[in-house]
Amino acid sequence: MCKLIVPILIVIFLFGCDPGIHLRPSNLDKESIYVRSLDHGNIQLKIQDIGGLIGETWESFVLDVHNNSKKSLVLESAILEAGEVRFIGDVEKIGPVKLPRQTVESGKQGRLSSYWDFDKPLFQIYQGKIEIILTFIHGSEEIVLRIPFENIDS
Repeated sequence: MCKLIVPILIVIFLFGCDPGIHLRPSNLDKESIYVRSLDHGNIQLKIQDIGGLIGETWESFVLDVHNNSKKSLVLESAILEAGEVRFIGDVEKIGPVKLPRQTVESGKQGRLSSYWDFDKPLFQIYQGKIEIILTFIHGSEEIVLRIPFENIDS
């Protein structure tokens, strides 16, 4: 009887789990297994992978910034493009938590983030080409960075 219970439990576990989606920034320098980096002048960005369980209906994006420039850097907007659909990220809160204006001052390090709430699960969102478009205000200049992502699970 005991020999039969273990295989049954394994089958139930395997079919009962919600598999995940793992997207990695592509064409960027590798910092670690889950982080890639991008330099833009005197600003270094470290970008974490995104994804989650296929049934989740939200996404968050975290960006570590080393601002070695002479001007502050403000995250103005974050847009997630998936296939032909654009989702506007919330850069003023993560879930229910309200954030101050996301700024990394000159000569400082900081963390910037965006949050998306979807009306359908991630496996339906992440179709086709995936890209996050970040808009920053750097002094009086606007900087737009497009960060493509690739699905590393397929």
